[in-house]
Amino acid sequence: MKSLAIVSKGYETTNNISKQIKDIVKNEIKVNTYYIDDNIKDEYNEDFVIITNYLIKDLVLPKISKNSKYTIANRVINYRYLGELISLTPGSEVLLVNDHKVTCENTIKNLKQLGIDHIYYHPYYPGIEKYKKLQLAVTPGESYLAPECVKKIIDIGTREVDITTIVEVLLHFDLLNTVGKDLTSRFVSSIIDLSKQFNYEANHFLKLKNILQTIVDNSSDAIMYYSPSGEIIEVNNAFLNFMNISKERVITKKVKDVLPKLYKYTNIQVNKEIVYLNGKNVVINRTSIKRRKKIIGFMITIEDTNEIQEIEHKIRRNKRKKQEKPLYNFKDIISKSYSMKKTKELSKKISNSNSTVLITGESGTGKELLAQAIHNASNRRQKQFIPVNFAALPSSLIESELFGYTDGAFTGAKRGGKEGLFEKAHEGTIFLDEIGDAPLEFQARLLRVLQERQVRRVGATELIPLDVRVIAATNKNLEKLIEEGKFREDLFFRLNVLPINIPPLRERLEDIQLLLKHYLKKFTDSEFVNLEHFFENETIKYLMKYQWSGNVRELVNVMEYLINIKDENKLIKIIDLPDYVKKTFENKSRDIFKYKYSDHTIWMLKTLHQKGNIGRRKISKLSKKEGFEITESNARKLLKQMESEGLIEINKGVKGSSITQKGIKILNGLTG
Repeated sequence: MKSLAIVSKGYETTNNISKQIKDIVKNEIKVNTYYIDDNIKDEYNEDFVIITNYLIKDLVLPKISKNSKYTIANRVINYRYLGELISLTPGSEVLLVNDHKVTCENTIKNLKQLGIDHIYYHPYYPGIEKYKKLQLAVTPGESYLAPECVKKIIDIGTREVDITTIVEVLLHFDLLNTVGKDLTSRFVSSIIDLSKQFNYEANHFLKLKNILQTIVDNSSDAIMYYSPSGEIIEVNNAFLNFMNISKERVITKKVKDVLPKLYKYTNIQVNKEIVYLNGKNVVINRTSIKRRKKIIGFMITIEDTNEIQEIEHKIRRNKRKKQEKPLYNFKDIISKSYSMKKTKELSKKISNSNSTVLITGESGTGKELLAQAIHNASNRRQKQFIPVNFAALPSSLIESELFGYTDGAFTGAKRGGKEGLFEKAHEGTIFLDEIGDAPLEFQARLLRVLQERQVRRVGATELIPLDVRVIAATNKNLEKLIEEGKFREDLFFRLNVLPINIPPLRERLEDIQLLLKHYLKKFTDSEFVNLEHFFENETIKYLMKYQWSGNVRELVNVMEYLINIKDENKLIKIIDLPDYVKKTFENKSRDIFKYKYSDHTIWMLKTLHQKGNIGRRKISKLSKKEGFEITESNARKLLKQMESEGLIEINKGVKGSSITQKGIKILNGLTG
C-alpha cells in the first residue's frame, strides 16, 4: 500500500491534519504521522510527505528520501469554529496565541482575509517580552500556551490543510476521480455554515440598531450625530424639541446650513462646557465616534443644567444614605500578627451579642473599621450602622443630634421635629466614636439611655423604646479621666461590658510589611506587587523600626505620598520619605556622626565647605588661628579617614581637598 507522511511541529497539529486527510482518502493509502517536538526521524521514505509548516522545512527536507515527493502545505482557518469570533463586539481586543511569531502573524492574516477584522489581534507566542495583558485569547489549538492573565479562550481549532494541497496529494496518488468527487462540497458546506452565522449576526445587529435608536429617542438629552464632512445623519426627539425644528429639515443636511447657532461647536473640541443656547444654559459635549481607530463621525449631546443640578442633589442625598451603611468586614482588616489575630477572634465571637462593646486603641489603629466589621458579622447587618463622633459635635448640638427634638423645641428647630441618631439606629448599631470627648453634663443622660434602652426627644414628654447595639470607642485613658473627674465611672462600667483593645502598629511588626504591600497594591491598582521593586532594602528596614505614632492611618498617608512622588525607574530611599518620618533617621545619623568623629574632623569638614579646595598645610595654619593646632601629619590622617567615608575628595597637587555632596549633606544634618 502506498504511504503518506504528515510532519508537523507538535502532536496536536499532526493529529488534527491526519484526521482531515484520513477522512478524505479513506483506506486508499496509509497515513503516518510525525512531530518534531518528539524527535526527527532519520529518514522519511513514504511516497509523499506533507510538511505542515515553513518553520520546520529546513529540518525536514534533508531527511526526505530521494524517491519521495513532498509539499509544504497551505493551511487555512477551520471555518466551523469561527461562530464565537464573529459574535465578539466590534473593537474587542484579543491575544492571538500560537507557538511562534510567524504562525501568529499567519493566523491573524488568515482571519482578516476571511473578513473577521472587526476585532483587534495582539500576537502572543512563547518568548515574547512585551504583550498586552488581556483576559480574552483566541488560539488555533494552542490553548496551553496562553499566559496567566487570560481568563477566557476561544479555540478556533488547528488550521486545516487547504483544498489546493489536498488536490496535490490526490493527484499524486491518482485518487482525484475516486475520492475527490465530494471534495468541493466538504469545503463549501463549512463556508455555508459560516455565511448563516454572518446572516444571523447581521439580523441581530439590525435589531440592536433599532433598540439603540429607541433608547436614543427616549433619552432626555438632545443628541445629534453627524459625519466628518458635517452632514447630519441622525437626531433624537429631544434634539428636535430643543432646537425647535423638524427631522425632515435636518437629516442629510449640513449643520452649518440648517443649525447655524450650533455650527461653531462642531468645529471645536467641546467637553462638558456650559453655554447659552436657544435661551437656556446647557451643558454641551462633542464626542468622536471611532471604528477601528478611524473617526467615522461625531456626536453632540446637549443637557439641561437644571436637570443636572437635580441629579446632583439626588446623588448627594443617596451618598449620605450610603454612608450610613458600613463598608468593612473582618477580611478588610489586614494583619497576620498574633495580637491582631486574637483581637479579630474575640471580635468575631461577640459579633452576635447585644451587649455593649468598648474599643480602645491609639488614634489611627482602625477602631471604626473594627466596629463596622463587628456590625457586618452580626445579625443586625441588614440594618443601619450610625456613626457619631463626639470630637466633631458641638456640645450645644449633641442632645438634639443624638436624641432628636419635637416641633418648636427650640429656636430654629425643624418643623415637625426630627428623629435623633439613636432612633435612626433602631434595630441596627450606633457607633459612639471618641466617647472620651463626650461632655460631662451629657454623660448622665447617655447613661440613662443605655440603661433603659429608651430615648426622649428634646422638648418631648413620652419615651421611645429602642432596640440598638452600642459600640463605643476612644483613644483616651478613661480610668485616668475618671480620676480627674472628667468621665463618669458608672458610664464607664456600662460601656466596658465587652472590652476590645487594638494594639498600636509598633507592637505588631509582622503587620507593617503586609500593610505596606496592601496599600502599594491598592494605590497602584496592581494585581502583583513587590516591596523590593518599590523600596530600597534600607528603607524597608527603617520603616520596620519606625514608631508609627499615627499607626495604620499614618502608614496609609505615607504610602499615598510615596506613590505620588516616586520616580519611575528609581527605588524609594530613606531620604525620599516625608520629613516627619525621616526626622528620626536624620537625628539618629547626626548622633552617630558626632559620636564617631572628633571635633577636629567636624571643624575640617566645615572649613572645606567654606573655603573650597585647600590642602593639609592650609588646614594646619587655619587651625592655629582658631586657637588649636592640627599638625600636617594629623590633618593627613583625618583627610584620609573622611575620604574613605566618601565625605571629601583628595585632589593631587596644589588643588587640595574638596567636600563631596555626601559631606555637605552630613554637615547640614549636624548644623540643622
